[in-house]
Amino acid sequence: MNAITYNIIAGILVASVLFGLRLMNRVPTAVRGNLFCASAMGLAILVTMFKDGSLTSLSLWLAIAVGMSLGLTLSNKVKMIQMPQMVAFLHGIGGGAAAIVSFLVLTDTGAPSAFERGSACLALAMGMTTIAGSFVAAGKLHQILPQKPIILPDHTKIILSILGLMGFSVLMGTAFPQFLFGFFIFLMFVTGTAFGIGFTIRVGGADMPITISLLNSMGGVCAAIAGFAVNDPLLVAIGGIIGSSGYLLTRIMCRAMNRKLL
Repeated sequence: MNAITYNIIAGILVASVLFGLRLMNRVPTAVRGNLFCASAMGLAILVTMFKDGSLTSLSLWLAIAVGMSLGLTLSNKVKMIQMPQMVAFLHGIGGGAAAIVSFLVLTDTGAPSAFERGSACLALAMGMTTIAGSFVAAGKLHQILPQKPIILPDHTKIILSILGLMGFSVLMGTAFPQFLFGFFIFLMFVTGTAFGIGFTIRVGGADMPITISLLNSMGGVCAAIAGFAVNDPLLVAIGGIIGSSGYLLTRIMCRAMNRKLL
């Protein structure tokens, strides 16, 4: 499949997802819109596998079968009242997937360009923030973790320090890959995870839906940035849709609950 054909098909799939989201704006067509989006995403996976010549890969099909089995099992067992923590868990998995893709780009012997390396570093750190924060949010909602806010001494300073260290590791990994590259990749893992935990544990259970929506948006942004790292416009576009729609939902929820996003 050449690049032009792939981009045309990717554009059709992206338009299909947007159309599905439009159907989800109304209650009578919401289920149909959900199925429409899910079908488009399934086709996107098949198209990507065809483009990469991996349709005959047994290991990939086994991985898809395992993922589908877990997804179907969880979706059938979860109660409707447990849906928020289920959403948080699934969005966390999405952030983790972006982190894995980025890690593979950074450790690839093909020597990615500075732009691809920088995108991968950023997606790796943000992906770890997404999965760690989402799992903490799910744990709070499921009452595995305390629902009340956990505020450490100088909590804001700690979070800002972690964020600064994360930014430094991303910068060093991007600009100076020959200097302690493995150490800075490890630092991205650690600081991304710590930041996700640090900013989520201080949120109480009542405000957790806003946090989950924000993490959903972050997961989409991670996927889009990972798409830049692997030069895949379809992943960039779909990630952008998730990121923007998640952010809009977060803003709407903030206004409805009389909260400030910052």
